[in-house]
Amino acid sequence: HAWKLTGPARNWAGALEFAEVAFRRADEAGIRYIVLGSSGARRAPAGYPPDKARGEFVEFARRLADLLEKRNHRVIVVLEPLSPAECGFFNTVLQGVAMVDAVGSPRVRLLADMFHMFSSHEPGADIVAAGSRILHCHVAERPRTAPGVTGTDLSEYFNAFKQIGYTGGFSLECSWPREGDLPARSALAN
Repeated sequence: HAWKLTGPARNWAGALEFAEVAFRRADEAGIRYIVLGSSGARRAPAGYPPDKARGEFVEFARRLADLLEKRNHRVIVVLEPLSPAECGFFNTVLQGVAMVDAVGSPRVRLLADMFHMFSSHEPGADIVAAGSRILHCHVAERPRTAPGVTGTDLSEYFNAFKQIGYTGGFSLECSWPREGDLPARSALAN
């Protein structure tokens, strides 16, 4: 987390240099999108105004969008809401909607993380409200296990994605059972 994105110690120049290399390599490898979710990089110091941190993060995302367009990179950046323990100013899908809209570029979109949504009691309706702004989704049960391990009901979220005609990606961001296969009751099997 050498490149802070919010607060008085922010270092956008270093982060943008790193991003340029990452975008070029992503293009070469055929990677469609890169998640901007680092809590360490974007966590503002204690007592820092959340609105100010949010504004700085949006401005940094605008600069990423400008870099993507200027260099004609094909990759898209997706912003990830995190739990309040990980980030004090960007915690919900609806906050992400406001941020993506404020950036105003098709090169910056939104990620929905079912683990964080479930932990924060976010309804599936937030996915519906976000609609086409969402490009990717992380899937995990609470406590961050693979679907079907603890029986966390994620169907509200999957139904919301179905309702919006979602065609973006899903990836599992979770731990796996140490022994044996996933239980047959896996949420993904339904």
